[in-house]
Order: sequence, then structure tokens, then C-alpha cells
Amino acid sequence: MAEMVNVAVDAMGGDNAPKEIVKGAVEAVNEDKRVKVFLVGREPEIREELKSYTYDAQRLEVVHAQEVIETGEPPVMAIRKKKDSSIVKAMYMVKDGSCDALVSAGSTGAVLVGGQVIVGRIVRRGKRRLERLSGIPDHEAGISGKRTEPGSTAFIWQRGQVWHLSA
Repeated sequence: MAEMVNVAVDAMGGDNAPKEIVKGAVEAVNEDKRVKVFLVGREPEIREELKSYTYDAQRLEVVHAQEVIETGEPPVMAIRKKKDSSIVKAMYMVKDGSCDALVSAGSTGAVLVGGQVIVGRIVRRGKRRLERLSGIPDHEAGISGKRTEPGSTAFIWQRGQVWHLSA
């Protein structure tokens, strides 16, 4: 069997959250047996939404985060002050290696700032290759990839422009 991909999902970000986020997470788990989703956000609200669905509970977990970073908040201040927010907790899950990727429909600014401040920049020595990939819908943004292993790969996408970076 292929390696499991652990994805931290900001369940509180975006329009109609957590309802639409939970729906998408359940669809992902039901469609691809290689995906495990960690829904990060207000646990009571997420669990209430999950009652409407059938899914493999071994591949969908809820991680409680009380705070939410709103789209209009200054991203740097929000990342620094809201340590118990769904975006910040999801970022730390990527940083500590418990998750391979983060998906958020919330504050793009907070995701980009958190990617640099919490997860850290992707640093490589030698020749870099950066190429545009297609196929990501315009409304999605995210960061994915293990950055500590030589020869590792990262994907960074924002508003339909996807870049594949490899050493």
C-alpha cells in the first residue's frame, strides 16, 4: 500500500466553515485511502457537522483549537497573538512532522506568514528547479512537502499558480 499522507485542515477558515470544510474533508477521506485528515478547529462545532456523514474514523481526526484568525485581521499580529487558532495549530502539525501538508480556505495572509514564521522557509543548496504546475482551482492556496530531507520536494500554491520546487 502507498504511504499515508497526513493533511492538517483548517476547519474554521473560509466561507460556511466548518460545514463546507468538513464536507470536503470527508469526501477526501472517502475517495482516497492514502489520505488521513486532521480537522483543526472548534471541536464541538466540527463533531456536530461530522454527525451527518459516514467515513473511516481511523483516517479522520479532530484537533481542538479555540481561536479563529479572521480574514480581515493583520496576519503577523494574528499569528503571534492567537496561538490556539486553527491555522497556528495546523502549522505546528506540519512543522513537527505529524502532518505532511496544510490546507486552509481562511486568511491567506496568515497562511503565508505562518508558513515562514512557524514552518520555516525552504532552504536548499545547489541548483534549484522551479516549475509551474497546473490543475489547482483558483480558490485554493497551501503549502506541502517535507523540507528537511535532501532531495525532498515541496509544493506551494496560491490562486491557481502552483510551483514545484526541487533541489
